[in-house]
Amino acid sequence: IHTCRAVRLDPLRKQIYAFVFGKDKDRRMTVVTSIGGYRAIAERTGNYRPGRTETVLGEPVDPLANPLGISHATATVFKFVHGEWHEITETAYWSEFAPIKEIWADDKPTGKFRLDPKKDNWRRMPRVMIEKCAEAKALRRGWPDDFDGLYSEDEMDRAHTLDLTATELAAEADAETK
Repeated sequence: IHTCRAVRLDPLRKQIYAFVFGKDKDRRMTVVTSIGGYRAIAERTGNYRPGRTETVLGEPVDPLANPLGISHATATVFKFVHGEWHEITETAYWSEFAPIKEIWADDKPTGKFRLDPKKDNWRRMPRVMIEKCAEAKALRRGWPDDFDGLYSEDEMDRAHTLDLTATELAAEADAETK
């Protein structure tokens, strides 16, 4: 509730959620923001303008893990600073964000991978999902104070599939921004 008030987002409007991660007794809560919540925060700054997104396709190599052969998505947003608009562009790679799980057979890993079947949006709308990850990265880069400690729901899909703790997720995100 404190975080919702601090960032002025409404959970009933599906702008912000609380996810619980971790195994057994090492359970941690992580606050997750929808892309709509990210856009609302950026809009309130008064110096935000949305930009374009683009998904780059390659050859489908693994139809179970990447049915369309998506390489990455790039998103651009604009920030008004010192009297002019500055372009902020970020890229999200499929291999880093898609919730991919290893397939097991007879209690052993097979070396084959697939999209997590619990993450249906990644299978139904893969371009949209990877583009939202790229946009969230661009918004965090342009407005670091406004998005400090907030993760987008689409970025968290990979973490949930990997079953990382909140501390491990934070460490991974910090490493990405350096």
